Amino acid sequence: MVNMPPGSDTVDFTNAQKWAEGLAERGRLPPQGGDPPHGGGLDELSRRVGVLEADVKEIKVDLKSLVKDAAAIKERLAGIEGRLSNLPTTFQMLTWFVGISLGLVGLVFTIARTVALH
Repeated sequence: MVNMPPGSDTVDFTNAQKWAEGLAERGRLPPQGGDPPHGGGLDELSRRVGVLEADVKEIKVDLKSLVKDAAAIKERLAGIEGRLSNLPTTFQMLTWFVGISLGLVGLVFTIARTVALH
């Protein structure tokens, strides 16, 4: 079993090393060479774990960047939603158009009557 302290990003292979040394003393190590997981021994495993840890660090950096970007997008979206909620509806625009049109028609007829009488 691999010991990993809580909250740690690294793995402690101390027990694994002792286990492998015990197997070596008894001549019971798994065959070396070939494809993983049996190839390369503990040195190869430590190297591969190191590569994985470096990759995880990069993933964490990328994830933090994505979280910041998502927060910025949410903020912009909230602003857009606020502006859209203040736009008039189609019914409101039609009402204004009809009202202004009727007012202008009335004004034109009033001017036409006044001019025609003189």
